[in-house]
Amino acid sequence: MPNIRHSLGRTFVFPLVAVSLVFGASATFASSIIGSRNASATFSIDPNRTAYITGLTESEARSVTASNYLDIVKPYDAEKTGITDTMHCWAATAANMLAYTGWGNVNGFQTEDDIFAYFSANFTDKGGVEGFGIEWFLTGNYALTGLDGYAQPTTPSAGGFWPNANVADTSNISLLGDESFDAGILGYVSMIDNVSELNSLTSYLQKDYAVSLTVGGYDEEGNFWGHSVAAWGVTYDKAGNLLSLLISDSDNDYGGGVDAPDTLNELFLEFNEAGNYYGFSSDDDYYQYCALIGFTYLAAVPEPSTFMLFGLGIVTIALTRRKRA
Repeated sequence: MPNIRHSLGRTFVFPLVAVSLVFGASATFASSIIGSRNASATFSIDPNRTAYITGLTESEARSVTASNYLDIVKPYDAEKTGITDTMHCWAATAANMLAYTGWGNVNGFQTEDDIFAYFSANFTDKGGVEGFGIEWFLTGNYALTGLDGYAQPTTPSAGGFWPNANVADTSNISLLGDESFDAGILGYVSMIDNVSELNSLTSYLQKDYAVSLTVGGYDEEGNFWGHSVAAWGVTYDKAGNLLSLLISDSDNDYGGGVDAPDTLNELFLEFNEAGNYYGFSSDDDYYQYCALIGFTYLAAVPEPSTFMLFGLGIVTIALTRRKRA
């Protein structure tokens, strides 16, 4: 029987007045599956390997086992249509993260596919960075504005659903992920050859953060290429060292769009001593030649009580001042 944990912090509806006061009037909520997959499970796969998976429904958490975890878990998994989103793995991953954490429960979005479609409708079809995409969605700021080769916003008024969200300025962050940063609710950990930072990925998942992986490498001409996927779980040994990563990938059913199945996939880690990086042992040729560059994390929407107390506090202050006046 798996050890099941359920978080209550992301499935909620609360008064619009508190939301407006804290984050702006655009942050309205609709009934959707966004933020609803917030259960997790820990179980043994064999005597030497343990699995932890989050982003589950309660039903999945109750029934997931070592023999079925790749079959029954249907994670947030926005898929490309292959039309105007051929380079939008970063946007699909950002959509998955925003859906899981609850920040995407705005503008009438019902699913991660809705959020992804919004990104693709408002950006040129080029590569990007999911962390910067998330910052744009939340605050309206986009650190890659004007940079050649990167996706650019096409609608000036789009994004910015949470203008006062605690996302620090990321305009000076390295694009290739060779430095770690923490920008409030958003952060990045570079883990090219660092075992402790690699293993810290588990702790972010266990703290209800959405996590994405940046993978990539250099071609024969020395040009960097990259790909982004969402991480939903890990397997680890008795010492806590990661053995594999459980992911969803927007390219798994390329071209399927909203009709593509939501699938969980497993990538086994291996250390390349010659290159001093973590790669993957995979049947997929793509991942065979990937290095694990780092991971991005996004905190969940705060507990409803936090919004309520803060919002009511502002209301009380405003009414007090009005009364005194």
